[in-house]
Amino acid sequence: MKTLLSQIKGAEPKRAHGSIADLKTSIADVGLINPLTIDQNRNLLAGRRRFQAISELGWAEVDCHVLPVNGDRLLAFRIAIDENLKRKNLSDPEVAIAISEYDELKRKLEGSKPAGNPNFSQREELEGWTLEKTATDLGISLGATHKAIKIATAIEEYPKLAKESKGQQVLDGYKRLKEIEALLEIKALPQTDRYSLQCGDFRQLYRELKPESVDCIITDPPYAEDSLPLYSDLAKIASYLLKPNKSLLVISGLMYLPRLLNRLGEYLSYQWVISFKMGNGTARVWERKVCQVWKPILWFVKGEYNGEWVTDFIQSEKVEKSMDEWQQPKAVTTKLLDFFTKPNDVILDPMMGMGTTGISAIDNGRRFIGYELDQAHFDIANGRLSNVVNGTSRE
Repeated sequence: MKTLLSQIKGAEPKRAHGSIADLKTSIADVGLINPLTIDQNRNLLAGRRRFQAISELGWAEVDCHVLPVNGDRLLAFRIAIDENLKRKNLSDPEVAIAISEYDELKRKLEGSKPAGNPNFSQREELEGWTLEKTATDLGISLGATHKAIKIATAIEEYPKLAKESKGQQVLDGYKRLKEIEALLEIKALPQTDRYSLQCGDFRQLYRELKPESVDCIITDPPYAEDSLPLYSDLAKIASYLLKPNKSLLVISGLMYLPRLLNRLGEYLSYQWVISFKMGNGTARVWERKVCQVWKPILWFVKGEYNGEWVTDFIQSEKVEKSMDEWQQPKAVTTKLLDFFTKPNDVILDPMMGMGTTGISAIDNGRRFIGYELDQAHFDIANGRLSNVVNGTSRE
């Protein structure tokens, strides 16, 4: 039956729908293939994304399928969940939320509730409705039901996780956010001779250090084109801080490599490019139509290198992105320390991010100085290094 959009009730989304651009285009081109589902009182049972799409398209009325539910909330919910769980384009988190909502509704209707708020690792059961019954009702395994509850609970605590397309991504993201919260609660330790951290721009902070007081600089600057001037500043400051014949090692991108080399060469001597391969994945560089499987480490020296022989390839089997998508693997920074430094050497990372270079330095008996402009990243780095010094790190 045709129904005016203005007469349909309960169409407000329970959570963000995400992009509906493709859905709007499809409806505009071929019309509404599946009608909305409403009850006899025009309460919307199923089709909230379609309702939003046709509303944005300016429709005044729409075809609706009417199912009388006579106030039966469970039946109304089953209508919605049956449609949603059978849709092929529903993401894992959306399915998990639907399962969790069904379980919650059944508990309310059956007079059984979880004991307190469900935590991430276990949902307590009381007599009455159980997860086993939810699993049986929905025709899925108990394990899948448990996982769905975990995913839904994680999203409830951190709504931004709903943007993930896979359930495991939600769980991994939840773990990462919990770890970051714990790190941010750690208070700064007094500065020691083992490490010193400061939040600010290295281009101002470096003046606090004595000239030729640093044994090695290892850093990972931004790769964007508008960051190119930073490489000139980095090289200039490195020429001031590095001891003679010592090395600057810059993890870089490949997009602007010739220009990076020129800028770093303004103040230091080019030595070599070391490549490192991180895991087995690839990164698509759309502008150049390249699937990138390695990164360069640009090696420059103050004067002439007189150290040991170096292998120009580093492989890290483990991809470490537990804190941030730009995080580099500890195995790479540890290998660079092995190549270019010795115990008690002073290592500087002027753009330390979340502190991976510092962790490698402390773990391997070096001293570390770290600067970071971003306050949030600095706070996480402080927490990570404090854990290392206190012996509580799990890294």
